[in-house]
Amino acid sequence: MKTKFRPGRLMLLMFFIVVANRSIAQSADKSEGDNSVIMPRNDADTLGNNATAFMPPADPLKNAGIIYDEDNADNQIKNGALKIASKKYSKLYAAGKLDELMIENRFGEVKINTWNRSEFSVEVQVNIYADKQTDAQGFLNAINISDSRREALVSFKTIIGDNGINNGNVLWKGEDKPRIKKIEINYIVFMPVKNALSIINNYGTTILPDFEGKLMLNSLYSNLKAKRLINPLNYVKVNFGDVDIEGFSGTRLEVLHGSLDLNEGSNFSVSVSYGPARIGKIYSSATIDARFGKQFRIEDIDKNIKTLHVNAAYTSVQVGRITGVNANCDVSTYYGTLNNSDPQITLTSDKSPDNQEKSYKGRLGKGDANRNIVIKTNFGRVNFD
Repeated sequence: MKTKFRPGRLMLLMFFIVVANRSIAQSADKSEGDNSVIMPRNDADTLGNNATAFMPPADPLKNAGIIYDEDNADNQIKNGALKIASKKYSKLYAAGKLDELMIENRFGEVKINTWNRSEFSVEVQVNIYADKQTDAQGFLNAINISDSRREALVSFKTIIGDNGINNGNVLWKGEDKPRIKKIEINYIVFMPVKNALSIINNYGTTILPDFEGKLMLNSLYSNLKAKRLINPLNYVKVNFGDVDIEGFSGTRLEVLHGSLDLNEGSNFSVSVSYGPARIGKIYSSATIDARFGKQFRIEDIDKNIKTLHVNAAYTSVQVGRITGVNANCDVSTYYGTLNNSDPQITLTSDKSPDNQEKSYKGRLGKGDANRNIVIKTNFGRVNFD
């Protein structure tokens, strides 16, 4: 089931909860860390060890005692019922070939653009909406953008209050209801296409163009929309958000509690938990881990594939077109089934049909000992279209 959430609502609610507890960073680390508990042995899922089950965080809206209606806020903005306070920030730094840009933001969009100038350009638009103009302006005054250069690192960071820690209740909430209705802190960045880039963006959306530099991205309650990210050292982690990427190569692509739609990938590792995933086409090699999702679908495998390893639990694996692929294939299931309707795939089982653990070996096309496809599932089906 595709993860659905309302970014504006989450932005405001999570901000109040985190700031009220005096540490946004601490809350983010908690959400991104190990949120699992060991199940009692009599409830174990027989994955080989006791299974871990994710315990979702408590509803921040309910705990805060706040009712926030994003649609109503947007309507109030359109008809002018809400007051707005705004300001802009801009800064330009020279960018050498080895320089890295770091962006740290929350409650807004980070949009990256590339150009042929040896410069980092950052523009930030801040909009605060409230019932009263004085409240909007007061909150706006507490928001600042810090920037610095330390050797080869140029960094920009959104600061709210005293490093986002103090004055949270005063800024946010009045005696009987929230003062602030909506926060927008949007970054527009221009940079060279090959420079390294690090982004931390929580409670917003990150947008990336075709990009060749090393990318390190970590986001919480944020979506990611990107074109082709082709650096072999890319590391992307999205927690509680949906990911839509045109092309990816890199060390790691991790999506937790959200959906993945990757049009094509080459020489990469991907992990998806608690959400559906689709990969349009896999080139060269890939390692895939999928857990607790409705389906992980691979629509096409390139004929020059070298290795493909899929390890899934509580997730069905669907493999589509394999025209022209010659490779050895090994499929194993534990409390699962294999369905093969493709005449180009020949697989035979070495276990009784009644055995809960089954292993199938064979080939795709004519087979090739130098090309291997391995699929393992626990409590999930494997389907070859």
